[in-house]
Amino acid sequence: MYRKIYLTALLAASFLVFVLMPLRAQHFLIENQHQLCCNIYSLSKPVWDNAGEQLLLTGKHNRGLFILNVNTKELRQIESQLKIKSKPVWLKNGEIAYLKGNQYGFIKTLKSNGSDAADTLLTIDTRQQKIKAITLGSNKSWEVTPEKGLFYNPVIAPNGKLAVIHLKSEMYLYATDGSGIIKPLGTGIASSWSPDSRYIFGFLDSSANGHYIDGSELFVLDVETAERQQLTNSPGIFEMWPAVSPDGKKVVFSDEKTGSLFIAGIKKTNP
Repeated sequence: MYRKIYLTALLAASFLVFVLMPLRAQHFLIENQHQLCCNIYSLSKPVWDNAGEQLLLTGKHNRGLFILNVNTKELRQIESQLKIKSKPVWLKNGEIAYLKGNQYGFIKTLKSNGSDAADTLLTIDTRQQKIKAITLGSNKSWEVTPEKGLFYNPVIAPNGKLAVIHLKSEMYLYATDGSGIIKPLGTGIASSWSPDSRYIFGFLDSSANGHYIDGSELFVLDVETAERQQLTNSPGIFEMWPAVSPDGKKVVFSDEKTGSLFIAGIKKTNP
């Protein structure tokens, strides 16, 4: 009887440990890297559409918006004079949202029946020095950062529950429900999430004189463990603004040195 009770307790404890133990982190490799598009327009800040077929891009000095078909390489400009304050967002219904002051403006690129209420956008309230969230459809809004600060570049996860928010040169993980900061993530610029909302892809640039960038490399960071892995090591290319495809199999990034756009495959490996 005692042996049976002991075995039952042991199995229950083992199951509990298994459930509470975080999933093992994966390592990533960048492979088959090649140039995707021209350097004429100095395209930057790529954003995938939900189908994984097109990219939304900003032009030189963050002015203008372009759409690039990844398969046909067709490039078209949809806005020429628009000054983009932060990375635009491609909504589920095909509309493009861009930050205009403290509010979002919208560009209808595809046939739409209105905004999807599931879309949550993060805005930068420069007057109150806070990051705020707004749910489209209901226009419900709330504060994501309870504290004040010169926050910038909020990057919301696909699950809508997490966001990486920047303050100075540091990244911080926040809950989007307004409950506050979860943990600091270190130095760098976050750019894109993995589809499972566990990994953040970003870049870390360098400057010897503090004025001009002389290098930049991509990294991926596990938001559960804060483990960071450098993905590139190419002094001749200033890799920035990585964007992971919706299926997690490709990454597009810009070379801020030449203005070119590159695409590569993502291979997952166990450490």
